[in-house]
Amino acid sequence: MAKRKSIKKKGNREELAKEKFFKLNKKSDENDASVWFKRGMDTSDPEKKLECFKRAYKLNPEFENLLLQMAEVLFQAGKKDEAFELFDMIFAINPDSENAFLNKGAFLFEDGRDEEALELYARAVILYPENDWMWVNRGNSFSRLENYEKALECYTRALEIDPEAAETWFSKAGVLNTLDRNEEAIEAYDRGLALNKKIFEGWVGKGAALQKLERYEEALETYEKALKLNPKCADIWISKADMLQILKRDPESLKAYYKALEIEPDNFYSLLSSARILMRYSKFQDALNYADAALKCSPKSLEALKIKGDANYFLGRHRRALQAFKKILAISPKDPEIWISKGCAANYSGSFEEAIESFDMAFALGSETSSARAHRAYSLRKLGKYEDAFENYDRALTLDPENLNIWDAKGVTYSYLKEYEKALECFDKLLAIRPDDLSALNNKGTVLYDLERYEEALECFNRAFEINPNFQEAKKNRQIIARILKEKKTS
Repeated sequence: MAKRKSIKKKGNREELAKEKFFKLNKKSDENDASVWFKRGMDTSDPEKKLECFKRAYKLNPEFENLLLQMAEVLFQAGKKDEAFELFDMIFAINPDSENAFLNKGAFLFEDGRDEEALELYARAVILYPENDWMWVNRGNSFSRLENYEKALECYTRALEIDPEAAETWFSKAGVLNTLDRNEEAIEAYDRGLALNKKIFEGWVGKGAALQKLERYEEALETYEKALKLNPKCADIWISKADMLQILKRDPESLKAYYKALEIEPDNFYSLLSSARILMRYSKFQDALNYADAALKCSPKSLEALKIKGDANYFLGRHRRALQAFKKILAISPKDPEIWISKGCAANYSGSFEEAIESFDMAFALGSETSSARAHRAYSLRKLGKYEDAFENYDRALTLDPENLNIWDAKGVTYSYLKEYEKALECFDKLLAIRPDDLSALNNKGTVLYDLERYEEALECFNRAFEINPNFQEAKKNRQIIARILKEKKTS
């Protein structure tokens, strides 16, 4: 923020307190510009302040301090043109007014008119080369115009004049940070913090520089110091949460994002980050809630829509997942991963033709994965197109021979065709590598049951039940086979 030099009131506090209750009893006082000026300075009401200043102005139109204070009141009231007219009047009276240069430059900065501010300061620093505020304000405008080298020169000059100005050190550090001169930035932040440890922005800036250098533990400590000074700043909680996430301390990170959301409930970044972490921990309903909240802030957020789609998919709400993926593709139609996700959701929604079209789009966009081919095979199998399904399973195995689940799916497809021996070959290939695969054990047992090889079937179901006693399908099949064998034994 650009600095404006305050106009100091004359007299001590006791005198000013008396003036606050001063009444214009004498006619001579009514015609004294300084009295009206003091009354204006003593009131906090902007309208009354301006009224007093105007009375003073009528009595003394060349009272510089009065004009500066009037400009301040008018500018803050949104009457910017009138405020700048007063500066023209001051310069007409005193072309080299130091306070007018400072205040007008600051107003131009606040109004976003940096080029004009720089033009003004170019003259000011010639007249007042030892005024550090002129250099700081000039640096602020250069910085906002992204002329960082010039800004750095200005801050460096200001610090030559006043090396004890903590905020100037922070301004210089901020520019060094932007220029990725992070070690120098940290040194500058440390110089400023040595002068004033209670400016939280200094700690935040230092944390950002440490973060760029991947010194995450130190950055975290720095953000925590900033939070002690300003615990109500959502951005600092977010920075802390980001560091914790990088350090793989997700539960703590989530708590920090929650703190940020207590302060700013509609903070899109915190909502989305929370949803992202919750997805990693398979807390799908909570993730969905945060993704929905994020979408209220940014309805076209692709990541929030993806989380919504994925969360619904894992919650078994496949049609809702399908709708979310469709919304993403309406915005970004060339994302092959989303086409694959859409295909999977369409499969489980019973829309097999739509699923095949989705997988084909993904393949056309250059993303032919083993998993996608296997899912496409599933679509074909459900449509009764078994030969095409086998071609896709074989292609999936070519793409990834380690994808053992394909052998299970291929075996199930053979069982539908009552080609039981081929089905058993598929299950055995999988079980030779992964002997505790519950699905393959159960499916093999089912095929053996269909072949009336009950003892072998029971071995499969027993093995599955032994691995996981809560596997209900194997438990049920085991009971059926045991009953059949018992009946055969008694008959």
